[in-house]
Amino acid sequence: MRTTTPIATPMDELRRLYMLQICDSLFPIGAFTLSNGLETFVQRGLIDSAEQLGKYLTDYLAVAPYQELGAMALAMQNADDKAAWISLDQLYTALRAPKEVRQGSAKLCMRLLKAAGQIAPLPVLEAYYAHIRQGDCTGQHPIAVGLFAAGHGVNAQEALTIYGYSLLSAMTTHAAKCVPLRQLEAQRVLREHLPALLPAVQSALTITQEDLGASGPAFDILAMQHETLYSRLYMS
Repeated sequence: MRTTTPIATPMDELRRLYMLQICDSLFPIGAFTLSNGLETFVQRGLIDSAEQLGKYLTDYLAVAPYQELGAMALAMQNADDKAAWISLDQLYTALRAPKEVRQGSAKLCMRLLKAAGQIAPLPVLEAYYAHIRQGDCTGQHPIAVGLFAAGHGVNAQEALTIYGYSLLSAMTTHAAKCVPLRQLEAQRVLREHLPALLPAVQSALTITQEDLGASGPAFDILAMQHETLYSRLYMS
């Protein structure tokens, strides 16, 4: 018996495009200025080849469900519960130990909220922005992305996959500039790690707030050391 593949509706496709737009590295919120500590790995000689970049991405994907991906998933799940996402913002902010990473995420969040307010206003994002202005929240980028996705009714698995891809792509681009690596070599490493993104997304969809914060110590330590590098290409 012949089976047919479900056809996505025009609205599904439009929602996917909305996610692709705000996760694009060219979306004007300044994401290209942040390496989240990867630059320090390069300067310390810990990433000096495509093979080492691959190991970095593998380790990152092991903790991503309890960091950015997990925070985004929880924001989507609790988008209709203001108290829940305020609590999530406060907890996730406290768990972001490196100052530059914490502040960088907050800057991206504010820029995203302001941009979204001009091109695609959503009540939940306006409420988040208001609570940041009031001091109830600090503002964290993955939470804003999660609320954006929920506000547009994007499928959670698809939204997290797009966001996760944007994070991996940014790391690959940063490494290609810093190491440096040939662009095609860096893209090969990225492609080889895309299959591992899928189980990371599945894990992120199952966590609770109590699971947030798990991280490899090196990620936090080298992100903190970034503050005192002699010269830097990135803000974090």
